[in-house]
Amino acid sequence: MIVTRDALDRLSEIDTELSDLLTTYGPPPAWSRPAGLVSLVKMILEQQVSLDSARATYDRLKNYLGTVTTTSLLKLNAEEWRQCAVSRQKARYISLLCQKVEDGSFDFDDLTSMDDDQARDYLTQLVGVGPWTANVYLLFCLQRPDVWPSGDIALINMIKEMYDIPQEDVDAFVKRWQPHRSLAAYSLWHRYLTDRKRTVYYD
Repeated sequence: MIVTRDALDRLSEIDTELSDLLTTYGPPPAWSRPAGLVSLVKMILEQQVSLDSARATYDRLKNYLGTVTTTSLLKLNAEEWRQCAVSRQKARYISLLCQKVEDGSFDFDDLTSMDDDQARDYLTQLVGVGPWTANVYLLFCLQRPDVWPSGDIALINMIKEMYDIPQEDVDAFVKRWQPHRSLAAYSLWHRYLTDRKRTVYYD
């Protein structure tokens, strides 16, 4: 679990700005997603687009397939991917992922026994899965407590606004929140979404 009372108290002790944020906005939602293929497919679809756009694309894909599995995804041809509004690049990423799952060279269950660095390396061996996607998977699917999704624009904007830290210094700055960087990320996302009157449901 990322959002716990002990972690909230400790983070408030570490950083007065985050303490004030938690007082004003309350604890963040305990966002999570089930581990496995479907969640990683969604995260690939979310790369460089809005969550609303990615959700619409996934819903279109699911409606077309009925059930999202490696078998059903690998049956899609180029025209069917286009009909589902999936770009050629992301279709390739998803297809290569499915092939690795099918041939046994990638197993989601293996991630549970790995530490954060090992799990991140294992995920980023997949074509189309970079550090941001790997870290988001560690956060939402594996609920790892000390992960920072470097490069996330919403988090960067929140830190620049709250601390006046230039973007190039953000990754070094957030080390102060160890070992609760995941909770810090959730808290900053929560403020970002609340300020913009947006509610995002992760599933």
